[in-house]
Amino acid sequence: MDNKNSTNLLKSSKYSMREKRYVFIGTLTEMIFDKKLFPKNKDLHEYINIYENLLGIDPYKDYLYKSRTNLAARIVKDLFFNANEEFMDTNEILKKSISQHLFFLENHSEQVVNDSKILKRKKEATLLDDVIKSKQGNRK
Repeated sequence: MDNKNSTNLLKSSKYSMREKRYVFIGTLTEMIFDKKLFPKNKDLHEYINIYENLLGIDPYKDYLYKSRTNLAARIVKDLFFNANEEFMDTNEILKKSISQHLFFLENHSEQVVNDSKILKRKKEATLLDDVIKSKQGNRK
């Protein structure tokens, strides 16, 4: 599911919070694994910081950022399976998480489009460079 479809589903009022929860877990995980948006693992700090602040927890240790899989598992666990009921209930966490996620996407979506265009140009330039180099090598 692409960002546009999941965004529409998360914004829709015709789905229950339980259904949105499952979609959001998938969307959150997919976002953490997205190398276009976060080329390096250290780039995830800004995005993950949203949820750390929301939950009122200390920032995750650097070892979690070495593995996107571990980071995704930890953030999902903290958001949905370790919710401190004194802090806020799970539905409230979900509503605020979705809101913060959508806000982040709106502010960074243009960057993703621009970065993917640059990446595509670099790949095309590299392919062209390879062809030119191979033809120059054949002339000698």
